[in-house]
Amino acid sequence: MHSFLLLIFFIFLNFRLSGADITATLDTLDGSSGFVVKGSDNVEVGRIDSNGNLVFTGGLRLDSGGIKCATAEMLIVDGSIGLKTASPEHTMQIGDSSGTVSVCLRGPDGNTESSALVFEDNGGKGSRWFKLVNDTDANILKVSSPEQDPIMAFTRTTGYVGIGTPAPASRLTVAGTVECTSGAVKFPDGSRQTMSGKVINVTYHVSTARSAMADVSSNVLETFNVNKKSSTSNLICMASISGYHGYSGGKVVYWLYGSAAEVGSQAHDYNTYFCGAQSLCVVSGYTTTGTQQMRVRFLDSANYRPFNVYNPNLSDYAGTNQTSSVYVVWEVEPN
Repeated sequence: MHSFLLLIFFIFLNFRLSGADITATLDTLDGSSGFVVKGSDNVEVGRIDSNGNLVFTGGLRLDSGGIKCATAEMLIVDGSIGLKTASPEHTMQIGDSSGTVSVCLRGPDGNTESSALVFEDNGGKGSRWFKLVNDTDANILKVSSPEQDPIMAFTRTTGYVGIGTPAPASRLTVAGTVECTSGAVKFPDGSRQTMSGKVINVTYHVSTARSAMADVSSNVLETFNVNKKSSTSNLICMASISGYHGYSGGKVVYWLYGSAAEVGSQAHDYNTYFCGAQSLCVVSGYTTTGTQQMRVRFLDSANYRPFNVYNPNLSDYAGTNQTSSVYVVWEVEPN
């Protein structure tokens, strides 16, 4: 009876696989052999291993349709995978020189991890990894790790970039210290900053008022507020002061911040009659922080003749166009 049923099965099998160049072999499921289909070129198409998996010895080509895996880890490829290429040179290669390609990772809207690309070590999920995440809830693309989330974030709507923050408020927002080990910081006007130390605050003051100075040896030119942020910082004071005095002689600009010691710097004129005094000095060792007054005074030590007119116009002297005075105080944290 068993022989008769087996004969009927083979007749049915040969009927289904009929052809001049096709044979079929059916064997046991113990792993020693399997279900083998051979063509005229004697290529083994498949076999069943000891775990019940169908193993393809040659290549698998799908001209239409597809492969559907009902559960995870159902499709295992030991070799390389080529999509739109017949000769993949990597574990997975998409495309070749024949045309353009695109890859899409599509996930739900309003999700903090709508789609992700993960790079991990052999420890697997939950171990050491980098993750590129599309956060459709916050509209950002971010690079994260188990230790830092995010390392970097890119905002879709503004193009802003954040380092150490998921919500950059400018073209580049850094949550932490920025270190420049070489080169310089370049500003929009083309200038470069290479000084050591860290600039933590800048006060910029412009005087456009015209006033006659008294005929005494010393005059207070300007007072303005400076907010000192750090108790260990230095104040670098710079000024370009315009005024008409009509006398030659030595001139000194003094800076007094809060209750610190007054610091003087030699002033250099453009010429004898028009004073475009350039001043540079440093206030150091002053530990008091907060907003305090900066006072700037001018001293003509030789002739006791200060500015007759402070901040002149062109009618005072036609040799310059500077009709205002500029004061800049840089607060710098030393290394």
